Amino acid sequence: MRTQLALGPLLAVMIAGCGTIAAGDLSPAGDPAVEPANDLLPTPDGGTGDGGAAGGGDRVVGQPPAESPAPAAPSRRLVAYWASWTREVMPVASIPWGSITHLAHAFVLPSSTGGLRNVSTYVDPALIAAAHANGVKVVASVGGWGANFDANVDATARAKTVAAMASLCRTHGYDGIDLDWEYPTGATAKAWASMVRELRDALDAIDPALSLSAAVSASPTHLGVLPDAALNAMSWIGVMTYDFAGSWSSSSGHNSPLNPSKGGSSGSVRESIDYLSKTRAFAPDKLLVGLPFYGYDFGATSLGGTPVAPCNIRDYRDLASRIDASGWKRTFDDVAQAPYLTRSSSPGFTSYDDATSIGAKCAFTRERGLGGAIVWHLAGDLLADGKAPLLVAAQGCR
Repeated sequence: MRTQLALGPLLAVMIAGCGTIAAGDLSPAGDPAVEPANDLLPTPDGGTGDGGAAGGGDRVVGQPPAESPAPAAPSRRLVAYWASWTREVMPVASIPWGSITHLAHAFVLPSSTGGLRNVSTYVDPALIAAAHANGVKVVASVGGWGANFDANVDATARAKTVAAMASLCRTHGYDGIDLDWEYPTGATAKAWASMVRELRDALDAIDPALSLSAAVSASPTHLGVLPDAALNAMSWIGVMTYDFAGSWSSSSGHNSPLNPSKGGSSGSVRESIDYLSKTRAFAPDKLLVGLPFYGYDFGATSLGGTPVAPCNIRDYRDLASRIDASGWKRTFDDVAQAPYLTRSSSPGFTSYDDATSIGAKCAFTRERGLGGAIVWHLAGDLLADGKAPLLVAAQGCR
């Protein structure tokens, strides 16, 4: 979904520096421990099901008890992505359920021949049961940065993938699918739209009908190829309003500015939402703003400075100790409504979000009547003392 986070050794494997991602277009590659391709879902007896048509049917594995059904959907959502590979930082038992309305479980991956390929290592009955016991819906996030959906241009392969996603929900108790295809192009947008239509029908056939959402780029260039009908079929649209600056930029800039500002940032939260709500006329209450719990280091020592490299992604929990310490100075850009850190040696410019900038974005969501926010990722701001200041600020988006 998001996009990039600092995951230590994992991130080093995923990206060398930050140089392989285009502006506004990041999302994690998913769980690195992926099993061999398996297009069929496991059945309760350990065999494989037929991944068949997504009709109705009872959930048979990981189903919450009858006395604690999945909660009803709220009018405003705070959807937090929980990545399986952050389990050591934030195990299921420590997830702050009271702070969120939905948890997006990242990531189950599409197979190169259609279907899903890591279901047995992905499914987490304890996660689903804990979410439902706490009144939180949990959706299966499919894809992520680096996931290959190309096979789904073929109608037969796509039918396998749609059936597998519906079966994943029906069998294991997920409350919906969050589609994170990064990113459909002119050549694949038709297949993306077909998948949305087919998946919407499959999820509606399950009783009760399940949600279908999508994490989409904040860039009008990427959004422009997505048909209105497919986006309107979504229960909500998570706009990844971050990664507006990075190693692809001509100079250092803000990762997620609320408003346009100087520097190497290409776009802003406001511009992306204006495009979707005004130019494309989508219902504001379906649009969720993206809140990044991470930032970027740049080689420059000032906003709008060069060089950009080295460029590294850092979770907020890794940046918090720098603020006004160890030679770093915090500055707040009142125009962009975004903080940054500078020092005299390279890397000397860090773009990030703090409680103030998250609060400004939440005020914007209320002002514009938006549907809430998505968070990448839930463990990103968990400090050593157990505090989660960005998540506290994000409550204003609910």
